[in-house]
Order: sequence, then C-alpha cells, then structure tokens
Amino acid sequence: MRPAIQIKNLNVTYDSIKVIDDFSCEVKENSVTAIVGPSGCGKSTLLRCLCRMNDHIESFHLAGKVLVKGEDIYHPDVDVYKLRKRVGLIYQKPCVFPKSILKNVLFGVKHIKEIDKKDYSEIAERVLKEVNLWEEVKDRLGNLATTLSMGQQQRLAMARTLAVEPEILLMDEPTSSLDPESTAVIESLIQKLKTHRTLLLVTHQPEQAEKVSDNLIFCNIIK
Repeated sequence: MRPAIQIKNLNVTYDSIKVIDDFSCEVKENSVTAIVGPSGCGKSTLLRCLCRMNDHIESFHLAGKVLVKGEDIYHPDVDVYKLRKRVGLIYQKPCVFPKSILKNVLFGVKHIKEIDKKDYSEIAERVLKEVNLWEEVKDRLGNLATTLSMGQQQRLAMARTLAVEPEILLMDEPTSSLDPESTAVIESLIQKLKTHRTLLLVTHQPEQAEKVSDNLIFCNIIK
C-alpha cells in the first residue's frame, strides 16, 4: 500500500536560518503519527509544509520532495486550494468565526461545492456527531460560536474541517489550551478518526503521544 505521505530530503530555511535539515520519512494511511521535540525544532513548520501554509512567508524556502498519495504537492501545476481540501489543519488555539455555530460548520464546504440549503442540517448533524458535539449544540445552532467553551470551539473547528472530507488531518497541539476533560475528548476523537483518515499530531506531551499515536517522529534543534 502506498504511504499517505512521503517526505524526501526536506530542507526548510527562513532566510539563512535552517529549521529542517535533510529530513525524510513516510506516513502510513489510516494511522496517527505524533511529531514531538523541543520548542523551535521545526515541528509546526513541518506540519504546515504538508498543506503549504508557509507559502506566503517571504523568508520561507523549501527544497526536497513532499508527496501526498504520490503527488508532489510543490509541483507548479498543483492547485493549492484543492490540496487544502485534501489536507486539513487544526490549529493550537481554537479557530472559530464570529458567526453562528451552523455557519461555522458550513463555512468551508460551501466554498468548495454547491450545496442545497435543504442539505445544511444533514451535513451539520453528521460532522457535529463525528466530533461528539451534536448533543451539546443541536438546540442552539443559531448561537454565536464564540459563546462555546474552548473545548467545544476546538471540536467545532474540527467539524468544520471534516465537513470538506479531508484525507489527511494535521493537528498542531490541538489540546494545549484545553482543560483535562476536553483534552480527553479530543484524544478519543483522534483514535476514532484514524479508522478512515490519516492524522499527524504535533504535541509537547510525551504521554499524549504514547497514548494516541501509532508512530512517532522526533525532531531536534539544528545546531
């Protein structure tokens, strides 16, 4: 089976500062891979390379190959917007818009395909159930998303990303700002999601990496 991700001799610099040096790895499909290491070793940079979120940083330079399902995602012909549909990113701090819960869920998917309004409810219910949030918000979908707790906001951000049906889900320390109860919920979701998606998780918590991951990538600071 072809790996979901292949990284070959990856080098990343910001101006003259090298943060990733000749790095290679493969990530299996339908698995959880944790990326660990000290602050400043390039964990988040590595994650963002996989969905080309560094492209607009003027000092950013990349050499090497990054393949998603065999496709070189830095080839000039690659449609970056289509790539980001396939490879979703969940940020460290919950990212919700000052709109209703329902509009947050549908925000991404409405921008990539035509959806009949009669299907809005079905899509929202499906992805909110997938992140175990439906029962908590089903009676207040018109409320502002910013009124939710931090843990609920993070699950809402996950639901919005899952609505566009990504093949790969990148998570950059998704529980670092959450309480222990919300953290446990997210960790349980990670295990459930890997049955039909490939996940990469940046974490500073060795115990979390051991608990939820099938594979481990260790990054170190370049001397």
